[in-house]
Amino acid sequence: KRDILDSEYADLFNQIKCDNMIIILAFPHSGAFIKYLSKPGRVIITSSSAREGYDGEFSSIFIESLS
Repeated sequence: KRDILDSEYADLFNQIKCDNMIIILAFPHSGAFIKYLSKPGRVIITSSSAREGYDGEFSSIFIESLS
């Protein structure tokens, strides 16, 4: 097994047919995926930049902010 490439990840999202999409990525270095996932009608929220590791508090703070 291997990690999925950012281009493969983008291909999976690009198969979803819709006009608007919100993508939330909560894993280390998730900001690196922005350039592959960016398209008109998409909002991309990441837990870290392309160079940062994961902040374990992101998910709980984000979910709490929605309630």
